Amino acid sequence: MSLPTLTLVGTFTDATGAPANGQLELLPDVELVDTDNSTVLPQVPVTVGVKNGSMSVKLLPCDAAGVSPTGWAYKVTETFSFATAMGGRGTATSVYYIQPTGTGTVDIADLPRQEVAPTVLTYGALTRDNTWTGANVFQGEVTVPAPANPTDPATKAYVDAEVGDYLPLTGGTLTGPSAVAAVPNATPPASLPAGYGDSDVATGLVISSSYPSDDVPGGIDGTGRINLYSYQRANTYSFGETIRNFLMRWDSKAMTAWYGPDGLYDGSGNPVGSSWSPWTWVGSHYEANDHQSIHAHWEVEIPDSTGALQGRLEIPFGDPTTGVVGLDKTSIQTNLADFIFRCHGTTHSGADQVQQFRMSGASGFEKAIVFCNDTGASQTRWKIRDTSEPESGGNAGSNLHVVRYDDTGVLVDAPVIVTRSTGLVSIGGTGGTAGGLQITRSSGVALTVLPTATGGQGALVTGTDATARAWQGNVSGDTVTRYVSYVDGRHEWGDGTNARDTTLFRESASQLRTDGALRVGTNIGIGTAPSTTARLNVANSAAGQMVSFTRTATADSTPVFVITTADAASAQSLGITVSGDTTNRFAVDATGKVTWGSGSATRDVELYRSSANILATDHWFRATQGLRINTTSVGGGVGVLAMADATTAPTSNPTGGGVLYSEAGALKWRGSSGTVTTIAAA
Repeated sequence: MSLPTLTLVGTFTDATGAPANGQLELLPDVELVDTDNSTVLPQVPVTVGVKNGSMSVKLLPCDAAGVSPTGWAYKVTETFSFATAMGGRGTATSVYYIQPTGTGTVDIADLPRQEVAPTVLTYGALTRDNTWTGANVFQGEVTVPAPANPTDPATKAYVDAEVGDYLPLTGGTLTGPSAVAAVPNATPPASLPAGYGDSDVATGLVISSSYPSDDVPGGIDGTGRINLYSYQRANTYSFGETIRNFLMRWDSKAMTAWYGPDGLYDGSGNPVGSSWSPWTWVGSHYEANDHQSIHAHWEVEIPDSTGALQGRLEIPFGDPTTGVVGLDKTSIQTNLADFIFRCHGTTHSGADQVQQFRMSGASGFEKAIVFCNDTGASQTRWKIRDTSEPESGGNAGSNLHVVRYDDTGVLVDAPVIVTRSTGLVSIGGTGGTAGGLQITRSSGVALTVLPTATGGQGALVTGTDATARAWQGNVSGDTVTRYVSYVDGRHEWGDGTNARDTTLFRESASQLRTDGALRVGTNIGIGTAPSTTARLNVANSAAGQMVSFTRTATADSTPVFVITTADAASAQSLGITVSGDTTNRFAVDATGKVTWGSGSATRDVELYRSSANILATDHWFRATQGLRINTTSVGGGVGVLAMADATTAPTSNPTGGGVLYSEAGALKWRGSSGTVTTIAAA
């Protein structure tokens, strides 16, 4: 006859009432026998899916007649999926026991759930010789004699008494802490430190050691250790792993710790006191202690000044944003730590050894040092890089850039560029968008250029047009640039407040011009070196004018050329010398007196104003062409004296001589006695 069945149904939801999805595995907790049909029912699980919160399955009732033993139950393993806080999927599993009975429909929610399997199983009476395989449980007391042969059975009491606390050679479960005395005279485990705080207890394996001697030739090794030997690589199934740490919760840590005595050590090198604290942690964890972020990294932790362990060196194995484990490229990060690279050391022979910090990569790939506010791409602010420009020969490519980024991590420009092929240092970026170069110095020279080759160049400024400024100067507080030098050589000066008002520039070929006044503090030379005595020294080896004054304005009564002297009126204002002269050959003093000489002796001829309206000379006056007095008519004569009629004939007698004059065309003489004599008729 066939065995009876029941229908097990159930409804499952999550905490919000939403239908759950997963599966149930139902496994009889013992192997069953159909005694009516002498049939063994295999102990295999029945798996049923839970879809949209519902499930239904046909099962053998736990009280089915003719099935032995009685009192058995189903072991139920529930597995449900759920969404994680990081956007992924997780699973939750629970295990319990139920005993559905009858032949109708049974709701799993109505059945008591047991955390452990029922302890009482009742088998049918043994009516003949029986042979059992597998594990069997008997109700009531069973008497078994002490075993005498290798195949004889034995009771638990006999085994406990004979074996005691030993583990079987085939392995087993060890409960409680265990100690191994690794070397003779090892320190008793009870006197060894175990940890600190609530963790000051030995909960695992203790391998004790001793200190028989120092590590010197002939010394004794008293160190306890674990030696792990591997012959396999870790390829597909990680066969080569010698120690495995399993993180059983999201915030669990699997750390290797190094402890030291809180009191440090005495003069003999022994611990002071019995209090110990961790000095170094090395290991991995996934979530932060405060559950506010994901770390997903391997790290080295060192205590701070309060004794709190702080991560100092980290290597992520997962994405801290998404929580996904596995990175195509990770990073090595420090925290509360400086990275110091020792560049000098000595070899075993005492020779100097220089170490280098190298960033290597094939040509055409960037090698960079990046400065960031944080690890995200948008946090990049500066980069020093060997560029990805390929090396094409002639030392081209692999140039050096200093690159800046904006507040969102987007590249702005490269303010500093060093071209490897030429060594040229460029400031301002390839597009000129960078700020330029500023030098600050409290004293001395701020910038020095030292060309080492003959005809070397110090600086070159190339502008897009003549208005480009090659050099500028300001005094602190100026509102208008005080000094400007343009690429075409034009110079402009001002007071720093108003528009620049003084200029010096090339007007045309070989001509320099200023739109304002020009003042020379000492001496100036034109066509020759400045004289040590003359303020203006003009020389011209070619024919032509030396100095030319041209006034373009009309109706201007002001002088074209003015000489002002602060000396006595008799001081010279103008002097002319012929090459080889020992004194001025021609001179004009401040009164207008003009004197002439030979250039080798005192000047001996003069022309000057003796009094109002009188021009005089103290020496002879010679006129080769002639001499005219108030007339333009000389009658065609040369070497003559022409005289116009007197404007006013003399009416009084001159003193100590006479007056020669023309009247009505006649030449007359009035003497000192008043006599008027007509020398020649008209």
